[in-house]
Amino acid sequence: FAACAQARDIETGRAGVALYRACGWDDIVVSSAMISMFGKCDCLDEARAEFERAPQRDAVAFGALAGAYAGAGASLK
Repeated sequence: FAACAQARDIETGRAGVALYRACGWDDIVVSSAMISMFGKCDCLDEARAEFERAPQRDAVAFGALAGAYAGAGASLK
């Protein structure tokens, strides 16, 4: 997901998310990476939705979400 975020390639990132979910995986580290990717691609609604879906909302996931909002110049609601 980091490569997609760096390239701002949201379509490939979304395909990766779909594959991840289709395999039934559920990992907070991967969820945090997806939150970060969505944020760097200016998809704050998707970042927030991924945060809500995360298996646990720990400091890493919250930090990724806060970073996504900060990078977009927005605030957490």
